[in-house]
Amino acid sequence: MRKTQRFFRIVWRINAIMILAIAAVSAPEVMVKLVTPTIECFAELAHHEREILFDTFRVWVENDGSLRVVGELLFCHRNTVRHR
Repeated sequence: MRKTQRFFRIVWRINAIMILAIAAVSAPEVMVKLVTPTIECFAELAHHEREILFDTFRVWVENDGSLRVVGELLFCHRNTVRHR
């Protein structure tokens, strides 16, 4: 990935995090209403499946969303990471 693309991805991610942080502080009840349906979907999954998704997401965040790197670290193809 070119340096400028990486830079803009990082800037976008920081802006998205800041927007969510501001929303959470200024209107926590709204954030709870928005997040609850999403989080509840994970409760329907088997424990093992839920752990795979959360581990994949954690590694994805730690590696700036690089599907290639995440696939290498989790020993799976990048398309597998994408479909999770």
